[in-house]
Amino acid sequence: MTTPGSSAKLGWDFLLPDGTESMDVEHTILLESFRVVFWGMLENGRWYGKQLKPGSAAPFGVGMRDLFRWMIFRGFSSFSDLNAEVQAQYLSDLPLILTRRSQFYGGIAVQESDTEVADFEGDDEEASESFDEEAASETEDGEDDGLSYHQAANRVNTLYFIYGQKDALLELGLPAMETKPFGARTAGEVAGELSRYVINRVPPLPDEVALPLIREALNWIEEKSHDVLNLQDLYINARKKALGAGLSDSRASTLATAALCSYEFRKIGDKDDAWREPIVGEEVFHPEHGETFHKPTQVLRTLVLRLRDACIITLQYLVGLRVSEVCSPKVGEKREEELPDCIVRRYSKSGVMELFFLKGILSKGVKQPREDEWLLGCRPAGSTHLPATVRAIVILELLFRPWRNLGEVDDLIVGFSQPKSLPQSRTSISPIRSAQILRGQKHFIFSQVNLSELPDRNERGEDLAMYRESKGLCIRTHQGRKTFASYMLESRTSLLMAVSQHFKHMDSAMTESAYFPSITRQRDEAEASRTAETIAFFVEAIQGRPIFGRMADLIKKYFSGEEWRNISEYSELDRKVGELVRVHDLRIFFADHGKCCIKANPLESRCRDASGGASWAADTPDYSARTPSMCAGCGCFAVDASNLPFWKRRYENLSVVLQQDSSAHVTREFRVHRLRTDQARKMVTLLEGGVAS
Repeated sequence: MTTPGSSAKLGWDFLLPDGTESMDVEHTILLESFRVVFWGMLENGRWYGKQLKPGSAAPFGVGMRDLFRWMIFRGFSSFSDLNAEVQAQYLSDLPLILTRRSQFYGGIAVQESDTEVADFEGDDEEASESFDEEAASETEDGEDDGLSYHQAANRVNTLYFIYGQKDALLELGLPAMETKPFGARTAGEVAGELSRYVINRVPPLPDEVALPLIREALNWIEEKSHDVLNLQDLYINARKKALGAGLSDSRASTLATAALCSYEFRKIGDKDDAWREPIVGEEVFHPEHGETFHKPTQVLRTLVLRLRDACIITLQYLVGLRVSEVCSPKVGEKREEELPDCIVRRYSKSGVMELFFLKGILSKGVKQPREDEWLLGCRPAGSTHLPATVRAIVILELLFRPWRNLGEVDDLIVGFSQPKSLPQSRTSISPIRSAQILRGQKHFIFSQVNLSELPDRNERGEDLAMYRESKGLCIRTHQGRKTFASYMLESRTSLLMAVSQHFKHMDSAMTESAYFPSITRQRDEAEASRTAETIAFFVEAIQGRPIFGRMADLIKKYFSGEEWRNISEYSELDRKVGELVRVHDLRIFFADHGKCCIKANPLESRCRDASGGASWAADTPDYSARTPSMCAGCGCFAVDASNLPFWKRRYENLSVVLQQDSSAHVTREFRVHRLRTDQARKMVTLLEGGVAS
């Protein structure tokens, strides 16, 4: 039997990279072999050691489809082709398949059901356990980004299943895999190694997705949270009062539901109507189950979980917390004014700023988990305004306080193991898991953020179609940390403009040397992101994407050799460029106005020249000296279409200033503005495909 509410669909009919479909006659042997493996694993695990449960159909299908597609793409037609060399090739291709599927398959649309959370088993709100529990326990990566580990495990385990059913295949006269998967390594070791590569390649969210997501999360925190907290208290108190009066559990629930339905939601801003209608039973569209009916208590549960999701999204995107760190804080009865005791307040050395730190458990990058602190935000000393990130913790403490009391636990966030309605007994309270957080974030963006108007690509060339088509279900929890890291180190300074004031405060706080260890963790994450962006930039340049600037000719000349031009496979090109970037440390410094390749050509750096002299030792930009105008004529500078939005804005803004010149006849005073305007105009013309004079 399958778990109630879970799906047991496999999906044997799907599109392949060569334009054929899996059910076509030429793939009969391969398709039948996969079927024998699945049904065999349900009946007898054989060499693998244990059987699969029927509920494992969805994750098995994910692994099966990706291996099937890859085999056809690489020209393999049966399991007998899967020797050690071919297995190693599949493993090396998987990070690209999972993070750049369209590019890997040459632009062919072969979407996977990861966008529908098929990489997890189990109930809608309850975290799944990997169908290879031993494998999951052998790596810590699954704790940080459950999707990345489960993605890896689902693909890797497929080969172990195939080898486990070798005898069953041979008995039916079908080709079998004769070589043990990945030598003597366990599935957990392989999946853990692969998941780390996947996480490193996960890109930050594009602005067009990140900004509306964060904006809506902040809206829930600042506005909608009042109603959700009041509504939850109303329901709990009404039910408690009825039970205290000696009424039956059923009657108490009926009265509590009636109280829910009588609640009137508040208006937000200058809107004429409340932000939602009073609660009644309603039809909703669920990303996994389609149209479904929610009773009033289930509507309340959904509101509670959406508020939880908004708070966690805020903490991940504006603080850079890992999932494991979000789950780690403990709270007690002690409170400092309006703050739970997992928040510590300190003042900056100057006494000007009041800093807020979150106490939790650090388990990544250390030998043993230990207590640590993360800077949440700050405010001017004497101010009563709470930063949004601090407010998120306060809301989480209030939101889950009744459920902590019910479960007799002290976790800041708890999980609901009861599939519908709200918990009514201690056994319905469980520890929060990464899979629940992932599902919550997917459901939040799916239900609260409209991405339907996104184009296929933005002006920076980032893929937006995957977010539009999946309605945001393709996001990963680790992207919050990646997006935060990219913003903090100015690799992409346009991110999170809606909360720029908040980050100005954080920047001033982060200059405090006492807080350097936490900044180091964030910097390491951003450096990995910068490396990945550098590799992607060079790969796209080799593939013909136009680049300009004084550095462009050097890049084109270096990559024009046959050893680069003769590489036809995206995966091989990506690997070779990655090796070059890492061995020679050619990481690019990305900014809105262009790319600084100072590590490749430091003697030509104009900003270093201006601040005391360029040298081979000075291989980072001098941010105190550089300007867009200076960079545009620098020998380290490259620019492409992704930088067009900056130069368009710059040209428009400077043109407005020059209008004053023509009206007031003060040309001499506006000489610098005119030169900058001309430069910006030429850059726009160049990037739009014209020829600048």
